[in-house]
Amino acid sequence: AVFNKLRLADVIGTPALGEAAGEWFREIVRALFGGMDPETQERFIREVFLLIPKKSGKTTYGALLMLTALLLNRRPNARFIMTAPVHDTAERAFSAASGAIALDPVLSKKLHVRDHLKIIVHRETGATLQIMTFDPSVLTGQLIAGALIDELHVVAKMSKAPSAIRQIRGGMLPFPEAFLVFITTQSEE
Repeated sequence: AVFNKLRLADVIGTPALGEAAGEWFREIVRALFGGMDPETQERFIREVFLLIPKKSGKTTYGALLMLTALLLNRRPNARFIMTAPVHDTAERAFSAASGAIALDPVLSKKLHVRDHLKIIVHRETGATLQIMTFDPSVLTGQLIAGALIDELHVVAKMSKAPSAIRQIRGGMLPFPEAFLVFITTQSEE
């Protein structure tokens, strides 16, 4: 329901995802956020790998999935990250998330968008969503409640990428609700 209410800021008429997003992606959102033990808050699905065709909205959908995670999160000061292999893709993802917030007066009050840092702060929980270009030195040693890596097939070619992904997984261990999502298109190689 939270994901479905978010709006697309760069589409004519700014439709909500409930009408604009593909059912295939909403099923993934349902599985990821609906699969939790209500008593222990342990997530049943901790990792998701999506291989999808180009121009399927993967970066926008990924950014709004992470915004959904920030909104549903109950852990104080939790950290969520979304990374992309290049600056332009990270910028597009941040624009999708910040645009959805700007279109919703309730979200505009609940969330503080720090444009210059590409961070969205939940005013009530102190949790953050940072959208950035993939950088192994920044990802090392972080405690992360949720992460999304966009264009994994490009990120995987970067030096130290396997180490950074291990660091992300290690940083999730203290949190039973933590998750890691990989979204990528097919590599040409």
